[in-house]
Amino acid sequence: MLNSRIVLAIILVLVLGLAGTGGWIAMQRANANVLKTNSGPFSDERLAADKAFEANDYVNAIVHYREMVQKDPYNSWAQLNMGRSLLELILEEQIRTPVTSPGDESLPDDSEATALEQLFDEAFKAFEASSELRILRTASIYHIARLHYLHNDHDQAIEVLATLPPAESRYQRNMERDFAELAERAQFKELLRQQSTNNRP
Repeated sequence: MLNSRIVLAIILVLVLGLAGTGGWIAMQRANANVLKTNSGPFSDERLAADKAFEANDYVNAIVHYREMVQKDPYNSWAQLNMGRSLLELILEEQIRTPVTSPGDESLPDDSEATALEQLFDEAFKAFEASSELRILRTASIYHIARLHYLHNDHDQAIEVLATLPPAESRYQRNMERDFAELAERAQFKELLRQQSTNNRP
């Protein structure tokens, strides 16, 4: 069963959820030359959001980052960290959306499955939006791949990882840990080999 942190997060998603991906990303593509003061790098909202995130208080972090995005839809940092907070909630509970199969008694009931999908959906939207702004594009791409992996869409995870820019050593170091179940797949081994080659002096 989902614990109270996940339930609270779902309630927040439903009550304060952002617009759909299409409209949201279209908004990012508009003129985004100036960040608004009330969601800038030294704002009280930003400080509160980052403090909650660093304290692993991801539910409150989501609330603050969502407020920042609503005030300033061009704030790629808030979008990225809102996605990261949602992803951390999923990881914290070691939740995996199962591959459905007839008679599988391990499957969650409909309400739990729907709640998980809502967490995944909002995280995807946040990372896709921050990717569209391009300032934090590489980090966004990496976390989109992680979401696909956690959602048991391993082929899509590999496809997204393949779009990472070369010589991203920090991600190469994390890939084996974050995508452990892909370790024996030829495509994943090739990605690791390419990253290793690109990072040689």
